[in-house]
Amino acid sequence: MQFSVVVEKYNADVLAKEAPAATSVSGESMCVLYQMLNHYISTYTPVSSILAPISHTPFRHDFSSSFHLGAALSAASGSNVSLQTESLVIDAIASQLIAEGSWEWAVYVTLCLIDRRNASESTIKARRIHAKAIVSRFYSSNDPSAQDRREFLQSMGVPPAWFFESAAYRAQNDGDLFGLVENLKKVSLKDCLVAVESFLIPHMILEGTDACVKLRTFLQALSSIASEDYRSYWERPFGIGSIYNFLILVEKVDKLSRKSVEEIVMHSDEIDALLQAATDLDSMLTSKSTDQSHLLAKIPHQIVLAPTNIVQAEIIAQLYLLRMQLVAIKNGQPLKVMTTHPSSRSQYALSSGFFAESILRELAST
Repeated sequence: MQFSVVVEKYNADVLAKEAPAATSVSGESMCVLYQMLNHYISTYTPVSSILAPISHTPFRHDFSSSFHLGAALSAASGSNVSLQTESLVIDAIASQLIAEGSWEWAVYVTLCLIDRRNASESTIKARRIHAKAIVSRFYSSNDPSAQDRREFLQSMGVPPAWFFESAAYRAQNDGDLFGLVENLKKVSLKDCLVAVESFLIPHMILEGTDACVKLRTFLQALSSIASEDYRSYWERPFGIGSIYNFLILVEKVDKLSRKSVEEIVMHSDEIDALLQAATDLDSMLTSKSTDQSHLLAKIPHQIVLAPTNIVQAEIIAQLYLLRMQLVAIKNGQPLKVMTTHPSSRSQYALSSGFFAESILRELAST
């Protein structure tokens, strides 16, 4: 006797009340095995009914078994799981896994395709975006289990860039600007350069000597990896290259100012070269302007960023002082180069248009 005949005979017996109905655990629907048998012999039993939690568990919001049932039906019988049903199951079980603290498994199921026949290019792309969002939200290098979770996800093909981006966003929210640019550097050098120009330089350039030394060291390391593809961006007026050249110039003039008059005589050519470099840099910065690229990111309020026009005005003023310093050194009258910069509080006053008032108040309080 054929299998379909047996199932149909049982259905007839149930209708004739000659056999008990095969209900689910909750008694609210037919049991999942019975529905699978009917689905096997006829398409009148939809897959959505089989995958509904009420068909196999008393917990109507538990989709954990629905995911495996759908995968088994699709693989074994070629059942067509609709995109709507698959999305419902995937989203539900991903939410359950996240609630249980197993977000890495939520990434896994989000990237799974229960029925590849319905997997269009747009569907696959949407799944990747969703999975990436889960990583960005929950991955943290401070989590003791982060390394194991990351290795698990990378072993199944999740790109390492997803984790660096997540670390960059978390550093951004924490106000760790160096952490932001360091992680972006491993994802996109262009985004890293934009972040340096948008956040790191405006935050550090006016914060004093120590901050400028740290900034110069970082830009030096960055310069060594900036490929030719980014040279036009690096070398544009008031770009990162201009700031780096300015910081190098400050360092060299400061070293010269510490030498004795006798030593300075032997560095006449170097002084002339520095004077020319200062003049060239000043000429470039005062005669050209360029639009800045900006990274769309929210920085904590305690991180003070000097406005671009304030940074430009300060650098041009410093270049004038550097040239005066070099002329004094050349004439045998070396003086300590002026290295004091406005504090973050003064930067805020500058950006608000109350520079004079702020300075007067600070003088009055000393």
